[in-house]
Amino acid sequence: MTEKIIVSLISEQTIPNVQFIKWYTKNNFQKYDLLFVSTKKMEQNLKSEFIKNALDGISNFLGEIKSLIVEENDMQNIQSNLKAFFEKLRYKDVIVNITGGTKMMSLISFQFFSNLKNSQIFYQPIAKPLLELFPESKEFEVNEILTLEEYLKANGIKYKFDNNCVRDWEFNKTVANDLIIPNRTIIVAMVELQNTSYFKNIYKRKDFIDFLEVEEEKFCLEKNKNISKNDICNFIDCAGFDIKKVSLNDLRYFTGGWFEEFVYQKVLNEINVKPENVALNVHIEKGSDKNELDVVYLDLKNQLHVIECKSFLEGKDGAKVLNEALYKLQAIIKSKFGLNVKSHLYTKSVIDKESALNRASDFNIELVDGTKL
Repeated sequence: MTEKIIVSLISEQTIPNVQFIKWYTKNNFQKYDLLFVSTKKMEQNLKSEFIKNALDGISNFLGEIKSLIVEENDMQNIQSNLKAFFEKLRYKDVIVNITGGTKMMSLISFQFFSNLKNSQIFYQPIAKPLLELFPESKEFEVNEILTLEEYLKANGIKYKFDNNCVRDWEFNKTVANDLIIPNRTIIVAMVELQNTSYFKNIYKRKDFIDFLEVEEEKFCLEKNKNISKNDICNFIDCAGFDIKKVSLNDLRYFTGGWFEEFVYQKVLNEINVKPENVALNVHIEKGSDKNELDVVYLDLKNQLHVIECKSFLEGKDGAKVLNEALYKLQAIIKSKFGLNVKSHLYTKSVIDKESALNRASDFNIELVDGTKL
């Protein structure tokens, strides 16, 4: 037990708790016990556990971590539990964050702790400065506090990513106009090529394929009959890739990976963000659910951004893909992350169909199309 304790009210949104604890301990350079005032439902949903996991990086500032389970809408129960705890354990300083919990938990906690002479009470409105409510009225800017890893851990998300790019920013920022758009028919054929059983089976056993040694007939495609082996090999060679050592990543680069790399590198080069807080090709896992995200980053205001990348969305197929992408993005954000998340869909195509624009607006998804890129 230390002489000081930080009290956090637990609810669905875990980020305000992690953000406050990290901010307060790092600004005061002292060790604090933690008390999570929670409910049976929040503990069943592992909210306290997620917060603990996200605080691994500041364990040297933390003493004992305790939990107090209350009936979320029972005034007498909340009061009696708080009174019993703080009569038994006397602390020199009590720091209270009432951002979480139910309204009843917040109100009763404010009432209880404002009667303690040694307490400070804080509240964090969404996307606003942190407020000290008691004993003084102050505002604090809480920026650059969390890491991407801490943010995801606080939401109970396991993740892995691959930030290795096939080409650098100088190449990728012009590749669309220089290579991809002038050779769209070949690109479409390469999509079909990489999905054939022959190439799938080879790439399961080998890292690279020498395209010059592959028989001509293996390049005969059902939907893109006018594209030959020579067409594909010449394109790969002109793009500066080794035809004798074509990896699966190389094929994926041409068939859409270039655009994901472009967006990832655009974030790194044009947005004020820490490089370690940007991730490409992100695989996330929460419980039994698994999803893939193209680009994820945490900005300097601790706001998470999730970007879905669709290089081209044209015709009936493009409209279908766009619709599916919007629903996918909205579903992932709603089920996996907290409230304060910005979602985006990036594409090189021009999106002017009113139904798509309205759907994106309804889902609070920013559409960044060819006119904005």
